[in-house]
Amino acid sequence: MLVVIVVGISLIAIVSLLVRLHRLSKNIQMLEQQHTASQKKIDLITNYRRISKTAPWVWYVEQDKVEWSDEIFEMLGYEPGSFEIDREFYMSCVYPDDRPRVEKALAKILGRHSVSAMEHRIFTRKGETLWIEQRAEVFRDAAGKPEFVVGVCQEVTARKISELDFMEKKRTLRLILDNAPMGIWLQDRHGRLLFVNKAICDALGMPEEEFLSVDHYAEIYPGEESSVMGCLASDEAALGQEGAHHSYETLKFSDGRLHDLEIIKIRLINSEGIVSGLIGLSTDITQRKIAEENLKFLAHHDGLTGLYNRNYFVDQLRKAFALAQRQNNHGALLFFDCDHFKAINDSLGHQIGDEILKEMGARLSRNIRQEDEVARLGGDEFVVMAVNIGEDQRVAAERAQSFAEKLKDVLLEPYEVAGQLHHLTPSVGVSLFPQEEQTADDVLKHADTAMYRAKDAGRNTIRFFMPSMQQEVEQRLRTQTELRHAITHNELALHYQPQINATTGVTGVEALIRWNHPSRGMVFPGDFIEIAEESALIIPMGEWVLQHGLAQFKKWQAEGLVLGTMAINVSPKQFHQDSFVEYVKGLLNDMDMSGEVLELELTENILLDQTAETVSKIEALKEVGVLFSIDDFGTGYSSMAYLKKLPLDRLKIDKSFVSDITTNINDAHIVKTIIGMSHNLGLELIAEGVETKEEMEFLLENGCDDFQGYYFARPMPAKKIVEFCQAYRPVRAQV
Repeated sequence: MLVVIVVGISLIAIVSLLVRLHRLSKNIQMLEQQHTASQKKIDLITNYRRISKTAPWVWYVEQDKVEWSDEIFEMLGYEPGSFEIDREFYMSCVYPDDRPRVEKALAKILGRHSVSAMEHRIFTRKGETLWIEQRAEVFRDAAGKPEFVVGVCQEVTARKISELDFMEKKRTLRLILDNAPMGIWLQDRHGRLLFVNKAICDALGMPEEEFLSVDHYAEIYPGEESSVMGCLASDEAALGQEGAHHSYETLKFSDGRLHDLEIIKIRLINSEGIVSGLIGLSTDITQRKIAEENLKFLAHHDGLTGLYNRNYFVDQLRKAFALAQRQNNHGALLFFDCDHFKAINDSLGHQIGDEILKEMGARLSRNIRQEDEVARLGGDEFVVMAVNIGEDQRVAAERAQSFAEKLKDVLLEPYEVAGQLHHLTPSVGVSLFPQEEQTADDVLKHADTAMYRAKDAGRNTIRFFMPSMQQEVEQRLRTQTELRHAITHNELALHYQPQINATTGVTGVEALIRWNHPSRGMVFPGDFIEIAEESALIIPMGEWVLQHGLAQFKKWQAEGLVLGTMAINVSPKQFHQDSFVEYVKGLLNDMDMSGEVLELELTENILLDQTAETVSKIEALKEVGVLFSIDDFGTGYSSMAYLKKLPLDRLKIDKSFVSDITTNINDAHIVKTIIGMSHNLGLELIAEGVETKEEMEFLLENGCDDFQGYYFARPMPAKKIVEFCQAYRPVRAQV
């Protein structure tokens, strides 16, 4: 029994042992599996550290001991575990320039509660330089005291070299951009500036930060509002087109001056094909534009005087010549050459000569009309082109002569240069244009030829290209001078031509001027009225006629002669004088005469020009009884409009129609029409230039009863008017 018990106990023990062994085997198997898994994890971590080139380490602060991983050894080029690396040895491997930073970083780690990071360089065993990124965190004990620091370092040489290379390229690029002789900027599609170079900052006097701080560059745009809008429009255009967009702007720089800029904008497209913004380039073209303007100026102007040069002037002359032909108007070319100018250059030097030439050009420029041109052809030769000086060639020639005289006198004034006075004389040639079979190029040649004729005539004089024109101009100028003398020296006289009514006889007279010339005898108006009109002598002459005519009329009244009116012609220049109305009223008042005795004869041109002024003056004089008639009716721009508008009293049929009414059916119809029109308008009518009985009878038959002409009486001196009036019998009384 005991044996059984023992055997049973032994079997139980054996079974129990087998169970334990089985469990142990399973645990061992499990541990082996866990070990294998852990080893795999370790291998993975090791491979990760190897691939990522990371190496962990632990610094036990209290013992100041560092445990380094095998990767640290490998990173430094040593066999792992071949010796003990202390902190001092590691610091010896740190690049000398980086050691202070590393020491400082280690000290700062102990005071931080977060992960710290830094980069530095190390030397390997082979002397290579590697870049290391260190990341570390301090762990503290329960009292908060640093216990150990866990860190990991990673080799980042390749990345750091790339970064340094990028930074160097960026620095180089920035250096290039900041030293570029143009403004360069980058903006997004909404106008926000992302980059501006130094040239822009310096030009506009603003730091880069100010440019980059605004939402849209228009907020700091220094231009006017129109310039801002133009810039925004160019942005929109550049964003919408491929390639470069060009524009031009004018901006005020920090120097306070306006600068002209050429702008190029190119749109930027990101990797997704979306337009992301613009790159802009601005070039200051102010100096270039100034240079271009200078070149353009020099191409057209004389470098010494600033006047037009020959080439440009000839071009302007051709244009003026063509325009004069189209408009049937005349111009004149005045060619000035300084007499003996070479002697000044030879004796005083070219510097003095140049100063005189500049002053000559300035004087000519100051004394021409706005529409005229002046140029220096070269040397001491100047030309002046006067345009629109008259449709009539004789008038144009006289004006050209007067203009040339004026400019010649201006050039005769002394020239003060370097404290000395210099006296010069010009010879002047004049050529009118356009002439028959004349070209624009001929005009300059003719003026040049005329100038040499002036030199041949003794210099310091004026000559026309055509000798006959010269003689005519000189005669007209001589007449003008003598006429001015005649007005003030009692050489003028009035003759009077009776005005006849078929029933009542003499109704009035027309005062007609004559000139008792000391050597030429009696000169009729046709030889001097036009000259008086052109020279403005017509105004004092017209006043003389009014004064003496009314004085004679008053004298006749005193002698008992009964006349209705005295007709006096008024020139356009005299009528348009501001003081004309007051002058006539004052004259009538001074002579104590009624205005009803005075009939002022106006031409149709006066009535058509400045209508409002004309009506006002006529009405003002009619208030004192002055009568108004239209002289030479039918020869101008006869218009029913002004006949209805103006308060006129009488029409005078021009003698050019009257002289042919018995032989020319057209003239007969015209006269009949004028007679009928005057009756319909309630205007009186008188026919002038009646020289035959047939003409008078035609007029009578068609309703015109008032006449003036040689058939009745020629103009006569005042003393004969009384005799004529006393002896004359009315036409109808003669039947």
